Amino acid sequence: MNRGGQTAQDRDLAPAYRQIERIAQQAARPDEPLSRHTTMRVGGPADLWVKPRTVTSALDVLSFCQRESVPHIVLGKGSNVIVSDSGYRGAVINLAGCFCRYRRLREGVRCGGGLSLSSLVRKLAGDGFSGLEWAVGIPGTVGGAVATNAGAHGAEMSGALKRTVVMTEGEQRVRTGDAIPFSYREAELPGVVLEVELSLEEAPSDRVLETMDRFMDMRKETQPIRERTAGCVFKNPPGDSAGRIIDSMGLKGTTVGGAKVSELHANFIVNSGGATAAGVVALIELIRERVAERTGTQLELEVQLVGDFVR
Repeated sequence: MNRGGQTAQDRDLAPAYRQIERIAQQAARPDEPLSRHTTMRVGGPADLWVKPRTVTSALDVLSFCQRESVPHIVLGKGSNVIVSDSGYRGAVINLAGCFCRYRRLREGVRCGGGLSLSSLVRKLAGDGFSGLEWAVGIPGTVGGAVATNAGAHGAEMSGALKRTVVMTEGEQRVRTGDAIPFSYREAELPGVVLEVELSLEEAPSDRVLETMDRFMDMRKETQPIRERTAGCVFKNPPGDSAGRIIDSMGLKGTTVGGAKVSELHANFIVNSGGATAAGVVALIELIRERVAERTGTQLELEVQLVGDFVR
């Protein structure tokens, strides 16, 4: 998820939604269930779901929301996020209908924030670029990966980012990679990622594909990639693994309703059928409390919670 807005305010947003619908040129739907658009398949309705068909309309929608302080988020593939059962009071914007451009450069590529990571990785292999093989199998978008500084196998998006174009305060601005404060699974970005330029190394395509296949085999063996999850739930504590800690507590298979700690990797929660966001969060809290009681470790969330949750 690419954060682009603020929390909902107590105000009548209907006029703003009507304006967004006009700007989006019929590419908007009210009360859209977000369970249709998240990898865990939980979540209530968004006030307004917007999937602009053109770059111009997308820019106009984002600019309007930012200038008029309309609560909004940008949601890509819906991974790394758990949406409340009550949904989201605001506009949810998806950029997959635009901002998916890809251009090969001499020492890397330039691509849109709405492009899926899986598409990017395949294109890089075809063009003979190495540096993002670790991202194979991650169900996200380029913009979301930058916004969360996604990573695996000791590498992160920040290592390849040369510059990015973000929409902030209704305007497009360029940020170089070294000017963005990155940390583990976080990036302090001032707005929505529209485009990125990545610095990569040239390598034979067959070697890149071989590395991708190896990483994908490892992912299949160790993660429940065929099940409905939001990805890793917790950040790894320094020098340790959240999955190892949770597993050592004997929590694999623990359930709250249809939410279940994966038997394959304890840092994943699976929607085994009929799970609710409330059940997922209740299971998260159970894990955190058990780990804190027995080890003193305070697990931090890697997934992002969207909407209102009763705590």
